[in-house]
Amino acid sequence: MSGTKSVDLTASSDAGLPVSFFIVSGPATVRGGRLEFTSIPPRTRFPIEITVAAWQWGRHLDPKIKTAEIVRQTFQLVR
Repeated sequence: MSGTKSVDLTASSDAGLPVSFFIVSGPATVRGGRLEFTSIPPRTRFPIEITVAAWQWGRHLDPKIKTAEIVRQTFQLVR
């Protein structure tokens, strides 16, 4: 949506452990479970791709849980 400055990030783990996020590429940051768009330089060509990744640590104590594979999602930011 035009004028959107941030978006809530949500994900769940079937193991019930917390899921964290990071930006792989694009003009954005992650703060407190929200994706926040950063400033875009003048003369930037649209659409701009932003890739967000989600991950979850495992656990070596019983019950043992493997670290989850990183899941990436890419979307386009349009003018």
